[in-house]
Amino acid sequence: MKKISLLILLFVSQLSAQVIHQKWNVEAKKVSDCEYDIIFKVKIDKKWHIYSIVPSKDVGESTPSAAYFNFTKNNSFEVVGKMSETKPHKFFDSTFKTMVGTHENEAIFTQRIKLL
Repeated sequence: MKKISLLILLFVSQLSAQVIHQKWNVEAKKVSDCEYDIIFKVKIDKKWHIYSIVPSKDVGESTPSAAYFNFTKNNSFEVVGKMSETKPHKFFDSTFKTMVGTHENEAIFTQRIKLL
């Protein structure tokens, strides 16, 4: 019975295991007395990519999802302007039949915030 329980436990743990193919680093850079750039740096494993934050122009059911960062509104800061990113690699994706932008190896996403 112990062997079966162990086998089931190992099987279930394999189902929930997830391999992470990127490593993130976040830092804040002061640009004025009350403004900071929040910088998200990501290292991406070979043969993997992250889509650009700019959605494909041909949006449809089979269009890849753009990378998305969500900043929850609160009383301590506000988002200033749009997020920027390092230049993505743009190409025609035959699977989605549209132009897409992706980042390979590494990318940097930057969002300015203002302290309130």
